[in-house]
Amino acid sequence: MKHWIAVWICALGSVAPALAQDAAPLVKFDCRELELRRVRDRWEVRGGANFVKDLGTNEADAKEALRLIRELRLSEHGTIGTRQPVIEYWLADKQPPVGMVARHRQCVIDLKSLQVVSIHGHWCVRDNRQLWFNFGVCEQDARQTVELLQRYQFNRVIFVGQGAPILMAFMASSEKNGEPNQQLAAPLAISPGQWLNPRQLTAPSMFTVDPKGGGERLPIDWRNVQLRREGQDWKLKVGNENLADFGSDEIQAREALRVFQYYRFSELCRVGQTEKPLTFYLVNGQAPRGIKFGVRSTSFRPERLSVRQNDDGWMIYDGEKPILRGGDSFAAARQVLDTIKKHGFDCWCSVGKPGRDGLGFFARER
Repeated sequence: MKHWIAVWICALGSVAPALAQDAAPLVKFDCRELELRRVRDRWEVRGGANFVKDLGTNEADAKEALRLIRELRLSEHGTIGTRQPVIEYWLADKQPPVGMVARHRQCVIDLKSLQVVSIHGHWCVRDNRQLWFNFGVCEQDARQTVELLQRYQFNRVIFVGQGAPILMAFMASSEKNGEPNQQLAAPLAISPGQWLNPRQLTAPSMFTVDPKGGGERLPIDWRNVQLRREGQDWKLKVGNENLADFGSDEIQAREALRVFQYYRFSELCRVGQTEKPLTFYLVNGQAPRGIKFGVRSTSFRPERLSVRQNDDGWMIYDGEKPILRGGDSFAAARQVLDTIKKHGFDCWCSVGKPGRDGLGFFARER
């Protein structure tokens, strides 16, 4: 046990320096080689065979985004967001873009008052005049964004596209035009509209931190779960939250909707601060009971479970048999194991073909 605690502490200690690094390797490209390509119903910008960015379904917006990239002579692209990109940033030969773009309004960011704040359990980036971005429960993403803006002295931002932008570009400018005439003694109040609808690449997640389990929790009403077709893909969604993606398999998608109606899930929960956390559902705070006919399931005994590492990473074992991936670290896998035992789960169920996201959930059979 002491050995694992030491490993855990060392892993945590390696997180702090990472805040000074980019969230992910930058995508590098030559803006002179970029071109738009239509893939199904969406527009993509590519440099030769290399994918650079998805520019949505609106052709006019996609062409304007490409014009902006070329005009600013951008050459590197990065994003910040643990689960999905919340913001993006561009560099021009490793330097922040500078200059004026006549067609676009540059929104001014007050770097002197920029800070990370927690609002109703959501980690947000704001200055004294407005809230800029909402990263949900991912505090590290918010702090990484402030560090990034300060590092490159990004004090302007341009958006392309109505509503959720298809492209956002931070700029560094020494111009005083647009700067606040006076510094505010205290931050202005944040309205619900600003908190819930900031201009960022993806809508804020409504998950909040579960004070009891230490994971994340989102109350849902099973009657509001909808099956939607987005392009060629069938997805289960509740509000802006994507519950499951079944690709072109409409039959499995409709079966998953019947699963929600059968169990009447009331809480969507996640454990693990990773890109793909373990997701499970509860019914009024309790484990779903029984196995719906036709649902694939794997039974196990909670008292036999343990955490081990193999070639596939940290796994949950039932005796000598690996049954479930536990996460990227011993601490994450241990949190999964504690969750299973806390709720008395003894079965893992799934709907959808292997290799796709599909729908997965724990249940209690015995």
